Amino acid sequence: MRVNLSERIAARIGANIRQRRKKELKLTLEKLAELGDYEPGYISAVERAVKRPSLSFIFQIARALDTSAESLLRGTDLDPDRATSHRKDRWHLRQQINGTLRDLESLLDEFLKVGDD
Repeated sequence: MRVNLSERIAARIGANIRQRRKKELKLTLEKLAELGDYEPGYISAVERAVKRPSLSFIFQIARALDTSAESLLRGTDLDPDRATSHRKDRWHLRQQINGTLRDLESLLDEFLKVGDD
């Protein structure tokens, strides 16, 4: 079963919310629901990636968790640090491919010269 990008992002955001709520702040779903003005069932569904959170939910729950929306996006493809890392990885890969292509061109040139002799 393939998981699309938005499902992966929703799962990571949900895991980040649960991590902050349970492990760091020791909050119940009910307490977070009260602080964030959402139903406990909805928050639970977001944490389990059954529901995909809206941006307004992310910002409101981030405030209730006394953190930033950015911290809830950590580890997703929307994470600014990760996006920068992906760009660098792509640049390095392109450089390697270009180097390999130059090497292949040189080998082909040498091969063709040997064939002409």
